[in-house]
Amino acid sequence: MGFNDNDSDVNAQMKPMEGLVFQNSIISKSLTDAKKYSALGDTIEEVIRRLSLTSPVSYRITPRKLMEDGTYKQEETTINLK
Repeated sequence: MGFNDNDSDVNAQMKPMEGLVFQNSIISKSLTDAKKYSALGDTIEEVIRRLSLTSPVSYRITPRKLMEDGTYKQEETTINLK
């Protein structure tokens, strides 16, 4: 998953155990402890949609694409600050 800073060309790649922190106009990453959280089966699309309803973010999900060599390009999710 990638995050783009609208004011610069910075693109932060996120790993599954990393959290995004936005404080005082500074974006940073922090590790999260998965033992503290549980999921109810919501898809990533639903979680990001809900996040966009309550936070100043927009998102775009680029679906998997069949490449010429027969493999699929990984789905890409991009989240931007509004």
